[in-house]
Amino acid sequence: MSMEMYLPRPLTYLFWNIFISSAAMDSKPNMLLFLADDLGIGDIGCYGNNTIRTPNIDHLAREGVKLTQHIAAASFCTPSRAAFLTGRYPIRSGKWHQGVNCESFNDHCHHPLNHGFDYFYGMPLTLRQSCQENKPSELDGPLQAQLWLCGQIITLAGLTLTAGKLTGLISIHWKIIACFALVGGLFFTSWYSSCGFVRYWNCILMRNHEVTEQPMRSERTASLMLKEALSFIKRNRHGPFLLFVSFLHVHTPLFTTAKFLGKSHHGLYGDNIEEMDWMVGKILDSLDKEGLKNNTFTYFASDHGGLLEAQDGSAQLGGWNGIYKGTKSTTTLYEWWNQKPNEFVCLKLLRLEQVMFSP
Repeated sequence: MSMEMYLPRPLTYLFWNIFISSAAMDSKPNMLLFLADDLGIGDIGCYGNNTIRTPNIDHLAREGVKLTQHIAAASFCTPSRAAFLTGRYPIRSGKWHQGVNCESFNDHCHHPLNHGFDYFYGMPLTLRQSCQENKPSELDGPLQAQLWLCGQIITLAGLTLTAGKLTGLISIHWKIIACFALVGGLFFTSWYSSCGFVRYWNCILMRNHEVTEQPMRSERTASLMLKEALSFIKRNRHGPFLLFVSFLHVHTPLFTTAKFLGKSHHGLYGDNIEEMDWMVGKILDSLDKEGLKNNTFTYFASDHGGLLEAQDGSAQLGGWNGIYKGTKSTTTLYEWWNQKPNEFVCLKLLRLEQVMFSP
């Protein structure tokens, strides 16, 4: 079985009875898993939103099953995703997308290819605000500003002492000025190496073990991810395959291509959701084109609810979770064309890590 992105060898737990009932099928089904990032349960049409256009995601609900009580494993991305991938409680799973190395910078011990996957394309690290040019980091922006100010003060003081010495206005030994300059240089080097290169160290794209973009270009990331998914489906159309599409949408800084900017009624966040929905539609169209629609199990969910804390000044960048707070109910849909009733709503209470289990 060919597999892409981040899933080891789990099977679908919730729908095991469906698989048993279809044992008479001539071939195993393909599996297509979509996982959004920080998508609020109230931000797509089939969950009640009538202002953000999500026709392709809504199509999954109309033709498949919608889960209304599917609870995120955690209220933060990394533990929730680790639980989804492993079927274990988040506290036991660690963080799966905080780099790929253990003992050395190139041992790749945490790389998806060392955990059951045949192919990988994506970001091995966390998507951060600083991945976009001219955007301050959302985590350590104030600290960076303070360090930059200290660096400017040290530089100005050094230049003042040098000018005073040369003009005779200040009586000071050159060794003191040299030491002052050395301290300033070391301070600037340590600050810039830890903060100034974040975009080059953190914001990269990899294909298998090779870095393909460093830093990645945000304006074309979505198209590259989509191209890889479509190519994978075409290469493996004779299947069976498992394709895990883990979206960068709708995590800040909300990378959105130009043709979707300003198109929604909810600013950049709405634009980003509508672009993700378009990508879902393109991938589903590819399944149909290759004649795989009737033998593909499709699952769509979010790692947890909307990030209400995300703001740019007074503008809200996060989504809407309705009444759910803390560990949030997550948008969840699935579809299997040969095995499902239309417009079915499941009220069963489930957690995200219950969807998968390792046999």
